[in-house]
Amino acid sequence: MQNQTNRPSKRPPARAARVCSTFTDPALAVLWSSLPTLLPLWQVLEPLVEEPGESRPAMFKYVLVDELSCANWTRFCRYAALVREVRLDDVTDARIGESVWPSLLRKSGGRFPDLFPRLQSLSYALPHPYRHTSLHLLLSTSLRKLKLHCRWRSARWGPEYRQEDAVSTLLDTACTDCPELDDLTLTTFEYPRALCTAAERLKHRLRRLDVDTLELTDAETIQALADISTLEQLRGIYLKFSPTERLSVTGFRALKELSILCDAAEDVSKFLACVISPLERLELCSHAPSSASLREFAVIGPTVQSLKSLKLEILPEPPELPYAILHLAQLVEPLSGLPDLEAFSLLVRDTQLVTDDSSFKAVATAWPRLTSFALDGGMSTSTTTLQGLAHFAKHCPHLHTLLLPHLDDTPAVPSDDTLPFQGALRRLSFYLMENMKILDPEATGRAVWRLFPDLDVQGACPNT
Repeated sequence: MQNQTNRPSKRPPARAARVCSTFTDPALAVLWSSLPTLLPLWQVLEPLVEEPGESRPAMFKYVLVDELSCANWTRFCRYAALVREVRLDDVTDARIGESVWPSLLRKSGGRFPDLFPRLQSLSYALPHPYRHTSLHLLLSTSLRKLKLHCRWRSARWGPEYRQEDAVSTLLDTACTDCPELDDLTLTTFEYPRALCTAAERLKHRLRRLDVDTLELTDAETIQALADISTLEQLRGIYLKFSPTERLSVTGFRALKELSILCDAAEDVSKFLACVISPLERLELCSHAPSSASLREFAVIGPTVQSLKSLKLEILPEPPELPYAILHLAQLVEPLSGLPDLEAFSLLVRDTQLVTDDSSFKAVATAWPRLTSFALDGGMSTSTTTLQGLAHFAKHCPHLHTLLLPHLDDTPAVPSDDTLPFQGALRRLSFYLMENMKILDPEATGRAVWRLFPDLDVQGACPNT
């Protein structure tokens, strides 16, 4: 059962826990497995009360006003042992009085992380680079996934080298205290040297790394990442190389998924030359002019022939350049040699996207293993007819998701006996509905049904 925000509702397990003893344990396990903050757990402590803050009376803090009883501590430990995932924000964490942590640490015999033997995922908002008592106390030996949100502005917290040293120490502690850690996300992160520290500590166990558009400009940092022998997913790197720089880096022996942001298209081919492992999924978000991207795809294409998924996002071009026009056929041509491609997505912004039936034929014949094809965000300057849909039906037998600009049923709708049949497609969508030109809805609907008889019409409708 889910509520309107698509998050699992806590009410059914809470009710089940109170029904009878048979339901209590499994219901509590569900109820406590994932917490938005640790506040529900703190509220189990009976001597914990709210008091006005000293400097900001309107900002209440939680403080302990008495010693914890044995029964209360046992109950607290029971629930803590059920927690598998927790997300801490700096506002809620700041409301916990400084006296609470030492009290809990004494009660646990100095082994506070042992209170969370099943904790596997921790998301933590860092308000500044220094002293994070609560984070250190939650670094459980069972932790596998750590996400750190760096929320501060570096200009307000002293010399940058001191901040980077503090962050390096924090990451070093996390990597040391969490021997099962294999998934690390660092958002709004600005410290490449600290990243090198984490890469060295996690050299033989890190599986997934997301650095949220961290700028990579030097070979040293890239080599540190390339040396992680287990790294399968690398996301959010922002490549900014000098035009004259040549990378003498090799590695990434296990890499399967890569997400890149770039200003210059040639930076992508420079980086891909460092990757030994055959990539399966590539996401590329480019600020470079579309014309430069098209030229560079001729270089990139032969280096990524193992791709199964390709997602491209072409961002708005600099205002001093003439208005951009992107031809889908020209984009597909240098990438046509990807025989295993199963998913393709193209998002363009403030760019005219030229698509027509011939370009869709080129797509369908080049990538017959497609299961998903999506175009989005651009202003289409040409017309897609039922013949364009027929190319996908004829050449892509496994296609189940198709997102196109719009549809035009002129010229005349083809007769049923000339249309191919494809039974795999479940979702067919058009994002420029105002450009739809359907003169004969009944005949067009019959033709679409003949092409794709197993469309999931209800599933494609938005939730109400």
